[in-house]
Amino acid sequence: MASIPRRNLLALVVLSLLAEEPMHPYKMRVEMQARAKEFLGINLGSMYHAIERLQQQGLIEVVGTDREGRRPERTVYQATGAGRAELRPWVRELLLDVGSDLPPAVGALAQIGVMSAEECHPLICERVRLLQEQIDGYDRGMTVALEHEVPRRYLLEVEYGRAIKAAERDWLLSLADEIARGEMRWGSLLGEGGPGMD
Repeated sequence: MASIPRRNLLALVVLSLLAEEPMHPYKMRVEMQARAKEFLGINLGSMYHAIERLQQQGLIEVVGTDREGRRPERTVYQATGAGRAELRPWVRELLLDVGSDLPPAVGALAQIGVMSAEECHPLICERVRLLQEQIDGYDRGMTVALEHEVPRRYLLEVEYGRAIKAAERDWLLSLADEIARGEMRWGSLLGEGGPGMD
């Protein structure tokens, strides 16, 4: 039986929730949304897959069923002793993993000289706009979570994600400004363009 990859963040969040208290998948989903965990790409299919993998590994177990009104019965899970023991090493490993995975934009920046400054500048500005949309999404998630009085400790990854996106946005704004002012020596690798924008 294959173990759960430590980078499976949805499985980690499911295990963490079930270590707090027993709950069914729908309640887990509601808790994740309240804690601004949209970045996990929460859908019931992926959540059930994570639950199945955690159960196969003996990290969670079924403790009963729950029924509310006319709704169908829902299976309630909880973390096992082995699951609780796995949580801290899992979090510790991820916290210390600085990794070598680079976002695709880093590869593009490394080869940006294939374009002219005139071609590159609007693309950088568009990336800034897209990053700002993501930052605005983080802000909306934080606002909703704080309105629901979600403790800050459950929102640290949201704060972190926002800070990373804001730092990239600010750096790209500076780069775009430098290109626009013609302060960066340019010259396309493909023989086009000059020392900056006209």
